[in-house]
Amino acid sequence: MKLEAFLLSDAATSENGKLYVLGAFDAVTAKELPVTISNLAISVRARFSKSEIGKHKIEFQIISPEKKVTINPTGEFEIIQKADYDTWVITLVFNILGSEYNEYGYYEVTIKIDDNLVGETKFLIKKEWNMPNQILTSGTSPTIHIKVIDEYYAITDDDIEKIKASPNKWYSEVWTWK
Repeated sequence: MKLEAFLLSDAATSENGKLYVLGAFDAVTAKELPVTISNLAISVRARFSKSEIGKHKIEFQIISPEKKVTINPTGEFEIIQKADYDTWVITLVFNILGSEYNEYGYYEVTIKIDDNLVGETKFLIKKEWNMPNQILTSGTSPTIHIKVIDEYYAITDDDIEKIKASPNKWYSEVWTWK
């Protein structure tokens, strides 16, 4: 068995051997805990050989940053020989509705087929961080707003000195993170 795709997304479906995925992600931003993911789709595409024809068990685990299993969906599927192919592909989607997460950090997602670990990935529950805007103005030029999304940027003392030294410019506030 070869795992060809293992994705986390907002929505997914499998139709006629095709896997349709919408909104694949690896991080969720939360203002506060607990945070609920209204729909978590776990999608799998795997290729099986002739020797693997038959019934198989599949198990997913979502493991918290504290190494506790929080969600553990299981199921079964069967590879049926319909023609004389060398390999068969299956596409599976598990939709988990309203899953709740109580910790910030990385959650590990594992997939086992017939009790063998065949894939793993992670997603991050991170705290929403609101960086204040930095406003720089100059006599008649428009105000420049600098917004940073999902990143931390530090303004050094050298940067502050450059802003202060700029002719005909002044600054209202400068925030520094170290």
